[in-house]
Amino acid sequence: GMFEEATALYERALQIRVAAFGGDCHKDIGVTLNHLANVYRARFESGEIVAKDRAISLYIRAKKVKESIFSPNHPEVLLSRNNLANMMLMGGQYADAALEHEHVLILRTELYGADHLQTATSIKNLAIAQLGLGKFDDALRLHKRALDIREQGYGEDHPKTAERANLIKIIICLFFPRWIYHMATFAQLKAFHALALEHNFHRAAERLHLTQPAVSIQVKKLEQDSGRSLFLRNGHGVALTDEGRSLFELTTRIFDAEAQARQMLDTHDKEVPRTLHLGADGPHVALDLIAKVQRHDPGIRFRVSLANAETTWQNLLSMQVDAAVMANSKTDQRVFSQTVATQDLLALIPVDHVLSSRKTISFKELARCSLIFREHGSNTQQIVDSAFSNRDLVPKVALVMGSREGVREAVARGLGIGFGFDRELGCDPRFNGVTIPGFERCNKDMLLCLKKQKSASLVKTLFAAAQG
Repeated sequence: GMFEEATALYERALQIRVAAFGGDCHKDIGVTLNHLANVYRARFESGEIVAKDRAISLYIRAKKVKESIFSPNHPEVLLSRNNLANMMLMGGQYADAALEHEHVLILRTELYGADHLQTATSIKNLAIAQLGLGKFDDALRLHKRALDIREQGYGEDHPKTAERANLIKIIICLFFPRWIYHMATFAQLKAFHALALEHNFHRAAERLHLTQPAVSIQVKKLEQDSGRSLFLRNGHGVALTDEGRSLFELTTRIFDAEAQARQMLDTHDKEVPRTLHLGADGPHVALDLIAKVQRHDPGIRFRVSLANAETTWQNLLSMQVDAAVMANSKTDQRVFSQTVATQDLLALIPVDHVLSSRKTISFKELARCSLIFREHGSNTQQIVDSAFSNRDLVPKVALVMGSREGVREAVARGLGIGFGFDRELGCDPRFNGVTIPGFERCNKDMLLCLKKQKSASLVKTLFAAAQG
């Protein structure tokens, strides 16, 4: 949340890289431009309106840099186009956003396939842009297509299938003719619906706990604004016209949907499944925590997204997950954290290696061995890199693997010595975990959530279980 400091540092980094590479001609410049644009986007999200244009110009520049280096359908170009399109959408530039999201949709369809969840996200974004442009039929078609893909990918009862953030827009597209969207307020529709049910102004007023004149005014305003006659009046009694009957069919579906939504969101209804999306940079502590929660409340379902520390952190900040279990997380004023476990760093040594019988081993000794490292962004690798750097040691890296399972399998095949934590060791007979003095309890596993999410019912349950 320290936006000014971040802006200054990224601006300085950009100057250095442009000077070093001689202009916008290297992929690292594109990366820095993207990071700087992300800061301006965050400033815009926090209410700094003037930051919008700067973010967009930086995203455009990042896209041009990557297009000059990579092929037009390269994932790096896709990322830049998507960032630019989302910023335009956020800033209300719907025509430009629609154009960019169309390109992103084409690229994602080529890369992932027409029924991939990433493709569904692009379809949804394009639908929002089309809705902003008033293209209701296109928005409806795209929303339905995106929801069909998500239903297949996540299942019918998953929160992401419902697309809660866009629920109102979807209902408008599905149920409201254009004249209702532009003319009617929700209060007017409620008054119309109650009168259509009761056929009497007095009973409709009682149903809504309003005065009779209030109902009459709302219905009259709806008819005036829409230019339609919805009721035939006879004293206090009314009958629906043909247009009134058509609207009544729609409002019946609307208020049935509202009732169903209220039932789903009622936390006291134990029959409605509740799902918590948990991010984690490793499975072991996260699964222990899930087991604790489900012992107390077996009705809670979990979806777990495993990724390295850097990706998990970004997923938390962007609200892609409800909470996260991460090791040695950074301090951030937006995030609430609670320690749930500590672990020792071990050297994973093949059983037939000359050092496998050792009780302890130092980083100085390890620097002389062939080592298996994790990818950039891994918490384990950050600790290992720091240990070698602080001792002025240059490690012999034989292999870099993109997951802890990959490291374990490489060690088991005798390709080198890897690193892991004691709770991850398990009982694999193909290698031994050897203590590294000074790195006992060096790994702090934290349960994290955004502070603004802390009061959510499921998140509170999760933190209570972690504390118990």
